[in-house]
Amino acid sequence: MLENMRVLVVDDHESMIKTVSSNLQNLGCRDVYSANHGKAALQLLEAHGVDIIISDWNMPVMDGLEFLKAVRASDEYSNIPFLMVTAEADRESVMKALEAGVSDYLIKPFTVFALQKHIQRAKKNKNGSKVKTVNTQPTKAKDVMGLPDVEPAVYVKPDGSPTTVLVIDDVPDNIDVIAGYLKDNFKVKAATSGEKGLKVAQSAVPPDLILLDIMMPEMDGYEVCRRLKADPNTRHIPIIFLTAKDQEDDVVKGLEMGAVDYVTKPANAKILNARIHTHLKLSRALIQAKNHAHSAVQHAKLREDVDRIMQHDMRTPLQLIISEADTLINDRHIDRKVRDTVANMQTKALDLSRQMTASLELLKMETDRYQIPDKKAEINDVLANVIEVLTPLRKELGVKIVKSADPDLFVKGDADLLFFMFSNLLKNAMEASDPGQSVSINCEEKGGKLRIDIENLKQVPEEIMETFFDKYVTKDKPGGTGLGTYSARLIAESHDAKIGMKSSMDNGTLVWLEFPPV
Repeated sequence: MLENMRVLVVDDHESMIKTVSSNLQNLGCRDVYSANHGKAALQLLEAHGVDIIISDWNMPVMDGLEFLKAVRASDEYSNIPFLMVTAEADRESVMKALEAGVSDYLIKPFTVFALQKHIQRAKKNKNGSKVKTVNTQPTKAKDVMGLPDVEPAVYVKPDGSPTTVLVIDDVPDNIDVIAGYLKDNFKVKAATSGEKGLKVAQSAVPPDLILLDIMMPEMDGYEVCRRLKADPNTRHIPIIFLTAKDQEDDVVKGLEMGAVDYVTKPANAKILNARIHTHLKLSRALIQAKNHAHSAVQHAKLREDVDRIMQHDMRTPLQLIISEADTLINDRHIDRKVRDTVANMQTKALDLSRQMTASLELLKMETDRYQIPDKKAEINDVLANVIEVLTPLRKELGVKIVKSADPDLFVKGDADLLFFMFSNLLKNAMEASDPGQSVSINCEEKGGKLRIDIENLKQVPEEIMETFFDKYVTKDKPGGTGLGTYSARLIAESHDAKIGMKSSMDNGTLVWLEFPPV
């Protein structure tokens, strides 16, 4: 967390400032100041002391690079950590920022987790100082006992830090041999007892892999392994048992306790290095997968935050458009054609408002957080609104809509979301039809359930029949996103309804929905 930090956020997009500021406050920052460009940010710096600057690159008046140079040229502000947050990901841009003294660099879009991590890195590297080189000479066991910093020549982690192997063995000569095997590829740490090995593994900088002897006094390797796997902070570290105990029961016991491999003494140097390398790759792949999963959740949260901010900012002017349109539509002094045009504009604005609402609700559905509202929607009213909104498209395509429905058909749910669902399905059927053809809608109650059929005379392309309701699936539709039928499925399922499709050359395409009793 970033408790009590004072942060200056500089970005020309107000929605981005709001999102980043909200994230920073959730992370514990005490004060968050903001500016729309570098010049305004410099004025803020004079009025407020800050602990870190988070700045966009492309801005009017004074861009992020110019602002960074001005900060670094100032005696008063030159040591403030400066995090550049931007979409400028090319090497030349990165080099310009590094040369100007940027502390760290974060590419948009980013997650809250990434933001926190890069802020912490920027604090450590305040003015963009270069990383110092370290000793790469081999070490003896006596040096290893002191846990020296030996930079590996080959295996480095994605962040550039050395890959560390901890050797736990009660015989110093054994450690000498193993350190000699590994010195050219890894940073080596060592411990001559299980207790010391646990302290190293549970330190602030834990090893990336552990080579663990079994036969040791006081605490044997099995007990060390058990404690490491019981600790949430160390259970992810791969353990390879390195021992003279080679009986089948010994091997099975070690693997059952959570070790990833078992190497018998005396070890072959090439085989040992290869096994270590393999298990490090597997371990990092697992960590990366977990990080990706976490990142996906954070991206979804970030997208939801931005969508919510944009909706909040857009709803007021959109409501003004709808209200002003009402005034003009009801003004009999205005020409009828003008009023019709305004009425059409109002319909589009209402449609946009529904889509804005639907986009946030769809995100909740994708993350299993949507709850059906405790209210009823009258299907005939929803379909009437859909048909009215799609009338201009229907005329443009030259198709007909034939609707047949029993009166007073209700479902439990959100009328706006159902409108969005039926709009997508009906539009899909209309666009698939030839001029002069009809799209039919039939609604009837059967056995307490509401059945709705939408039919057209054209067959769905065979390539997408099995994936018709999947995300991004589309065929022969210029500009199609493949989200219409996918969102329809999400909305239907979130309303406890079943949805399906069948299609053939002879009978055309039928999309059906079945809603439970209200």
